[in-house]
Amino acid sequence: MFASAMGFLWLPTVPLTNGLVAEIFGVRYLSMLGGFVFLSHQVGSFLGVWLGGRLLRHDRQLRRRLVDRGRASACSPPSSTCRSASGRSLAPGGGVS
Repeated sequence: MFASAMGFLWLPTVPLTNGLVAEIFGVRYLSMLGGFVFLSHQVGSFLGVWLGGRLLRHDRQLRRRLVDRGRASACSPPSSTCRSASGRSLAPGGGVS
């Protein structure tokens, strides 16, 4: 059930990714560049899971730390470093900070 849901949620991103790669690099080598995108995605997901497992083995308080950091980031105000290319703040409310 979980694998089916993840498969259906993942599939809609493929045309968007291919469109972005085609817009940036052109369509001549689209299949090769798409392969690199997919390969780097797989390597990144493997490293994330592997490093998370190593961290969990060395630090049994991982869940508590993640929850604490999540709460801290959810309660923190928007950073002044969140700015767009035009220099306007990306803070909620559209105000310039």
